[in-house]
Amino acid sequence: MRCPTCERIYDDGEAVCPSCRVLLEAVGPTSADDDSARLGLFHPAAADRVAELLLRRAVTHRLIPRDDDTEIRVEARYRDDVRTELALNWDEVVGVLDEDTRAVLRGTPSPGSAPGWYDAPRGGHIDRGGRLVVDSGDDEVRTLGPAIAVVGIILAIVGWFAIDSGAIATAGLALALGGILSPR
Repeated sequence: MRCPTCERIYDDGEAVCPSCRVLLEAVGPTSADDDSARLGLFHPAAADRVAELLLRRAVTHRLIPRDDDTEIRVEARYRDDVRTELALNWDEVVGVLDEDTRAVLRGTPSPGSAPGWYDAPRGGHIDRGGRLVVDSGDDEVRTLGPAIAVVGIILAIVGWFAIDSGAIATAGLALALGGILSPR
């Protein structure tokens, strides 16, 4: 097998080219029915840096290069922990890249505060076990509870003051309470 950059022949077990330090091939399971989960979509320069970190931590992973980005897949059991670590330390991850590469990453259309990570998580919460869990970025789910609460409050005010109906006001208060208590 040959390095795609310097064309040097390398052994099957090598993950980084000894000559040019380019990541050589996918590390880890390669079948379609493997136990991998998508870590994220990254700019190729950021993907190389993330892959280096995964190699150092001995996390089995696979790089899937595309036209403008690189998908990284990891073992499903490591996905949430690695995403959380990357989300908390993203500035340190890309901080070691040269200034020109960081400027390119800042110019890429990445949501949130993780330039070069195209589907970075946008928030998080502490689970019942006390662990930090980053959310996937499904903002539609987060707006449902507050929307129900607002509709309930409006219904309660209209029912109490405009229509003068205790039943409508009570239904509005119940709806507002349901919206407040709805899970994220």
